[in-house]
Amino acid sequence: MVAVMDGSLIAIMIPFFPVEAASRGVSQAAISGVFSCYAVAKMMLSPLVGRLAPKIGISRLYNIGLALAGVTTLLYGLLNRIDDTQTFMGAAFAVRLVEAVGSAAISTCGYTIAAPVVSSAVG
Repeated sequence: MVAVMDGSLIAIMIPFFPVEAASRGVSQAAISGVFSCYAVAKMMLSPLVGRLAPKIGISRLYNIGLALAGVTTLLYGLLNRIDDTQTFMGAAFAVRLVEAVGSAAISTCGYTIAAPVVSSAVG
């Protein structure tokens, strides 16, 4: 269930963000940047999370990732309340980047937690 919800973080912004940003005069390139910064950040952070997991604890880092992803998703829903376009875009980038940190922790630690269970079920 968490893996499905984590995967939905990529698409959570599609229904409202492009329309809201375009109505504020934001360029298509900047809108695309907000979409792509999430995937790039997650890709770059996953190896770092893999190195941090044994030091912090896999379950603890997984829970931190869940909390970060959940809080930032809620914050993302409140972005439309920001009036200034520059602040709106800065907050959009910041929220998506922090959301990517949480998602990297969820996916990396989730696979680490699930691997022994799947391995013992198959073997």
